[in-house]
Amino acid sequence: RRVPDVMTMVDQDKLRHALCPAAKPRIIDLVAAAGFDVSDWSNYKGGQEKAGANPKYCYEWCYEQDGKYLLNIWYENMSFEADAVRQHLNLRNRTTDLKGVRRVRARRFDTAVRSAYEIGANPRVVVQHRPVRNVGGVESRLLDRSPWTVESYSFATGDMVLRRGIVPMKSLDEADEELAAFNEGALRQAFIRHRRRESRLRRQKIDWVLEHRGQKLCCEVEGCGFDFFEVYGDKGEGFAHVHHLRPLASFRDEGEKVTLDDLAVVCANCHAMIHRGGQCRPLRGLIAGRCADV
Repeated sequence: RRVPDVMTMVDQDKLRHALCPAAKPRIIDLVAAAGFDVSDWSNYKGGQEKAGANPKYCYEWCYEQDGKYLLNIWYENMSFEADAVRQHLNLRNRTTDLKGVRRVRARRFDTAVRSAYEIGANPRVVVQHRPVRNVGGVESRLLDRSPWTVESYSFATGDMVLRRGIVPMKSLDEADEELAAFNEGALRQAFIRHRRRESRLRRQKIDWVLEHRGQKLCCEVEGCGFDFFEVYGDKGEGFAHVHHLRPLASFRDEGEKVTLDDLAVVCANCHAMIHRGGQCRPLRGLIAGRCADV
């Protein structure tokens, strides 16, 4: 089996120095350098000249665009371990102590990391530096040249581990060795065409509902109203399925524009029943005997 590389103390010291920011460039410039389109930042008073100060973007904790992720993390929280540089976080726990826009930002960070983990994306990282905690804001920052890996993410607790560098996939020999002990669930390779689903729009729908409906994420199927937070407590906070009211199969091959009005917040059970048998049933009348007269 693969033995993790071990960093010497000299290597760790070099990395500590290399990753410790010494300047404070604008966050907009780092976001652009990471390959993100920042043209919308200029839609702010002052236009292009003041784009870097657009509060819609400049205070965000993470950015996502076209399957790419950029995370703001603190240098002070980095763990320089024997085999890698890591950051251990749980933004879901922080949402219990935060309020307003900071709570929304923490939730977005958690969702972005979860999404990156699910699709195997390698996020880029902006390292923020504040030598004295709880005093002032960011003193310096830098864009790490190396991509990172979401080494682990717990869907149950929100615990996450970010690791610097791209973690190599298992070799075929290792994969075969593990699969040899199991018959059920053996992997096979297939090539399929699928419709692209924009995760950013789904999160915007959830954020909009939380902001405009009293921090409630209730299933919109008539007669249901299931709320994951009410039933599961903190584990269910900010969680729901987002359903396309228009079936994606009906879209043109090149895709079509989708707005928040085209999406609905639903629970897992209702979502399964909406699509059971390959259908896309309406929300009204889905639950037997729960359809009110109009």
